[in-house]
Parts: sequence; structure tokens; C-alpha cells
Amino acid sequence: MRRSTILVALALLWIRGLPSKAASPEIRPGVWADQRSEALPLPTQGYEAYVGEMHGVKENAEFQTRYLEQLHRASGLRDVALEERAVYENDAQAFADGGSNKLPSQLCLRRVILERIRQLNAGLKEDVRIRVHFTDIDSPAAAIRRHLAVLQQRHGWRLDRRLSE
Repeated sequence: MRRSTILVALALLWIRGLPSKAASPEIRPGVWADQRSEALPLPTQGYEAYVGEMHGVKENAEFQTRYLEQLHRASGLRDVALEERAVYENDAQAFADGGSNKLPSQLCLRRVILERIRQLNAGLKEDVRIRVHFTDIDSPAAAIRRHLAVLQQRHGWRLDRRLSE
């Protein structure tokens, strides 16, 4: 009798330890809890924009990466916009594409998500890689000057000398 009880207990523990494909529990109407993005009723098709939150990115990196993968597979996601100073966008994209191993120190808070995008892009053809866009205004003055210099070089503009110093 004791041996069968142990076998039943082991079987229950084994079953409980298997990854669940069941839907996540709804805590209250419209609020679900799960660590797996694929288990949540998150939209993956039918929208032109998907909005997420970056705070606590270290804690959420795995979840965010899985959702990015889902969006890429399901709807062909190609563009990710982050609230960051626009002057660093080219550096971030070069890093995300694998063309550079360096990120400016000012992007330390975005490093984890950019590393994850880089990992995703490594397995993708160039024409379907995820592109990074930064949507914030440049600051401080050094970042503004750097951005103006990039624009000046790219477009052959002649800017007021005081702006480029």
C-alpha cells in the first residue's frame, strides 16, 4: 500500500511539473497572470501598433522577447519604437543588426532589450530583421550637437558654426 501511495504522489508531482498549455488564470475581469507571453490573451494580429512598457526591463526581458518573437511570427513585426534619445538610434540599430558590438553608455537602460533584439535578428534574414526607432528628444546639449553633426554629414548641410561646436 505504501509503495502505491508513493507512486501516485510521484506521478502527481511529475504531472504538476510539466509545462502547462492551459490558459492563464484571470485574476479579475481583464487581468491575467502568467510568466509566458504565449499563455496570455495578448493580441498578435490585426493591429498596426502594439504598445508595451519598458520599466523594469531586466525583470521583463524574457517575457518581452517572447512577445516580440510572437509578434514577428504572427504579424511580421518589423519595427520597435523605444522612448530614448534619437541621436543614439543609429548606434542601437547597428548593435541590433550585429554590425557593432558597442553601445553608447547612455543606452545602459536599453542594453537588455537591445541584446534580445540582436539575438532575434541573428536568426533572421536581413530584409525581415527588427528595426529599432528612438522617439525621444535629444538632450543634453552634447547629444543635440552630436545629432546635428550626424544630420549635417548625412545631408551635406552647412549649419551655423555655433551649433556644431
